[in-house]
Amino acid sequence: MSVYLIATIEVKAGAMPRFMSAIAEMIPILEGVGWKLASAYSLRTGQLGTVIDIWEMPDFNAMNVGMGAVAMSPRFPEIQLILQETIARETLVLADKLEYPAA
Repeated sequence: MSVYLIATIEVKAGAMPRFMSAIAEMIPILEGVGWKLASAYSLRTGQLGTVIDIWEMPDFNAMNVGMGAVAMSPRFPEIQLILQETIARETLVLADKLEYPAA
């Protein structure tokens, strides 16, 4: 049964292109260890500059595996620097998929 990582990220003003370039580098690394980017959103109302990424993972342990894989990347120092410079706030939550009963 899959679990989901929901990342809500507030990107600093004017930093969206750099932020997106760092995430684009992370996606193949994370997908290589079993994560799947289920969906990604940029808010049009509310806190502008907010991104919501929903990642599907095989289990809760995949979180540590994925973060470790990114940290082992030769590009990690550059990715980390970009994320530090572009992210104002980040909230990560783990969730189970909810199936509503048929009405």
